[in-house]
Formats: sequence, structure tokens, C-alpha cells
Amino acid sequence: MRVALLKGAAVAAFSILALSACGNAGTGSQTQVAAVAGKSVNVSGCARPATNVSTGATCVALRGPGGVMYDVTSASPAPDPTKGVSVAVTGMDNGQSSDCGKVLTDVKWEYLSLRCSAAAPTVVAATEPATAQ
Repeated sequence: MRVALLKGAAVAAFSILALSACGNAGTGSQTQVAAVAGKSVNVSGCARPATNVSTGATCVALRGPGGVMYDVTSASPAPDPTKGVSVAVTGMDNGQSSDCGKVLTDVKWEYLSLRCSAAAPTVVAATEPATAQ
């Protein structure tokens, strides 16, 4: 009984995070860089195709808490944005950035049961070239 309640609470927490992240699919916003490097990152939301307007680079990205964009293109396979289903992602933030946001490595992900709203691809405006730290 307690296990079922804990699982229900976990699903509810992921649902709230995923819904709030899915509603933040803005356009033209600048990529925000997280201050913590070498840390495990857990984020859930809607995977979106992202394009950097300066370089034309394309990737698969999720908008995390605080508007931080996470590039999950390195996942094999990467989440399919055309499915319209939110994802839960775990990966490592080693301080690397791409044209589409903070690069997550060792990405593990799974589809959640939450539908994503139909939205245009995310546009990432670069102000500086991405550099590895």
C-alpha cells in the first residue's frame, strides 16, 4: 500500500514538472547556462527540435527549470519529438555547451504518459560561440 502511494506521488511530481516545462517553449530566448558542472541532471519535459539561428545547428533539446536548455542529442537513440510525448531524462552535465544548450552525456531517458502541446521548433539565439569548459 505504501509503495503504491509513493509511486503515485512520484508520478504526480513528474507530471507537474513535465507540464510546466512543456509550457515554456518560447522562441527567440537566449540559452541560459547552468552554473553546476559534473553533476547528474534529472529533467522532464517535452523534447523539441531546436535550431540555432546563428549557426543553423539542429539538435534535440529540453527546456529545464529556470529556462535552461539541455541538449540531449547524444542519447542513442535520442527522444523523438514528433511523438508528442514528454520524457524523463537523466544525464551528466560536464560543463560542455553546444549551440543548443548544456550538453548532457550518458543520457538515459524514457517516455512519460503526458502529451506535449503542438509547438513550433525551439529557436536558440546564440550570443557567443559555444565553448567546451
